[in-house]
Amino acid sequence: MSRTRLALYIRKRYDKYLALLKKLKPPSTMAQGRLNMPEMPRRSMSPSEQKNARKSILSQWFLVYVVKTVSLVALYYLFSIGLTFYQKKFIQFFDFPLTIVTGHFAIKFLLAAAVRYAWCWSSGQNRSTISCMTSITRIAPAGMAAALDIGMSNWSLAFITISLYTMTKSSTIVFILIFALLLKLEKFRWSLLAVVTLISVGLFLFTFESTQFHAFGFSLVLGASVLSGIRWTLSQVLMQKEDFGLSNPVDMIFHIQPWMFVTLLPLAIVFEGKSFLQSEAFLTREETVRTVLLIAGGGIAGFLMEVSEYVLLTHTSSITLSVAGISKEICQFVLAYEFYGDRISPLNFVGLVICMSGVIVHVVSKLIQQNRKLAALEAAIVSTPVVGKDTTSVALLSPGSLDEWDGLEEIDLSSDIQKSDSFMVA
Repeated sequence: MSRTRLALYIRKRYDKYLALLKKLKPPSTMAQGRLNMPEMPRRSMSPSEQKNARKSILSQWFLVYVVKTVSLVALYYLFSIGLTFYQKKFIQFFDFPLTIVTGHFAIKFLLAAAVRYAWCWSSGQNRSTISCMTSITRIAPAGMAAALDIGMSNWSLAFITISLYTMTKSSTIVFILIFALLLKLEKFRWSLLAVVTLISVGLFLFTFESTQFHAFGFSLVLGASVLSGIRWTLSQVLMQKEDFGLSNPVDMIFHIQPWMFVTLLPLAIVFEGKSFLQSEAFLTREETVRTVLLIAGGGIAGFLMEVSEYVLLTHTSSITLSVAGISKEICQFVLAYEFYGDRISPLNFVGLVICMSGVIVHVVSKLIQQNRKLAALEAAIVSTPVVGKDTTSVALLSPGSLDEWDGLEEIDLSSDIQKSDSFMVA
């Protein structure tokens, strides 16, 4: 593990967890590049007491991480499920799905620009800027994939049921796994192959001889799933690479929305332009205002959903986001069955069970990995006495970083930490 990479990582995590550590222990001091935590009462600690203290800090860190993750997932569910049913209802009387989504992109860009301006005005600090070449070579591919993903997903709702849409979109995890392996964001494991197989077989059985199957709509949403895998894998690379300065979701939305808009606008004009100009939705002032407000409402919901998505992505990983998304889709399926009368055959239900089994296998695999990394993290927290004061020195790592550090077991934090503002690690 190179010095530079670990030093950048420590600087990134320092500000985030310093406030949390102050709440967990009395006021701390810095010495030799380590965060020194005064013990209460002031006496030498036995080896067993030192071990219990380290476990206590680690447990509180992990608890905060779990609570934050669950809260972000809940917000993501609220906005995402609400937007899906909102779009399904809206398309029934305003049959221009690509135009609707293009309008959403414009609304989200304006909202992101407003938030950035308010931040700059209140803090006096400028937000991140991206060079033209970086925007074209790095952000444009993710933006184009995102635009086509959202546009095709929205278009498919005009032809298929929410239950078929939900299950087909669950195949996104398969494509995320494939692209994550290609980009070396994930290491190959046989459990990943089992996950891909179970979800693929489950999806096939769910759509086999379905009474509410529509070939074109299914093709649209399946293509959207492929693009979604590309979209979130590229987004993870962008947001977790510190050089781009896109870890803030609002900055990410601000820079990516223009590419999404210019990608989908030509398609909206080609497929819906003529019909849109002849639509009755703009014949009167009242109808025009109503239509614009409905599009704006969806754009606001989409903005809040994307913020929750990007925050969840930077807090965890694209795989975790996909697993949370599939659990959300189960909720969508139940609601569609209850309120829209969607029906499935016994064979389709078997496909649903097999698909969810793939999700369970993936979750169990991730939990096993997390336990191994937590054990390595506990070993990395070392106790170092400082002259004249009994302290516990804590390495500046956290459970929140586990998905970003697959090679955590290789990090040696027992080396001397140089005394410098850059927190370079020997």
